Amino acid sequence: MVAADQWPDFDILNQKLLAPQDPLQRIENDIQAKLIDIPDIHVMSNKFGIQFFNSLASIDNLTIFLNPVVKSAINYKWPTVRNYTLVLLFIPFFIMLAAFVIFSNVLCGQIESFSSLESRFNIALIVILYILAAYFLVIEIF
Repeated sequence: MVAADQWPDFDILNQKLLAPQDPLQRIENDIQAKLIDIPDIHVMSNKFGIQFFNSLASIDNLTIFLNPVVKSAINYKWPTVRNYTLVLLFIPFFIMLAAFVIFSNVLCGQIESFSSLESRFNIALIVILYILAAYFLVIEIF
């Protein structure tokens, strides 16, 4: 799914795709193009786009995801959602998980620690764990 002009120049399409000068570059298969016109769905901050994707998220009938229009809309939005998931959910969760593993294994006696800064490091890890736990709680609620 790509953004394009509403009225493409069919002479240029024919020249570049269907009738190139070099016979080795000629496409012998038919090309099927579908125009999906859903206004304002490409803007994430738009009321219609948010309502559309929220209704898709809460639908119980999963056969709607077999529809090519719904597949195209989801594939169009996936890069934005993937970046959001990675930056705002996965990386903070990984930091919290690493802090918890260090806190529970290193600082709570399962692995010997020979650092004089153990108490400061322990407090810093506790603060990081509380901040990240509050962050995930806020994300989950809102």
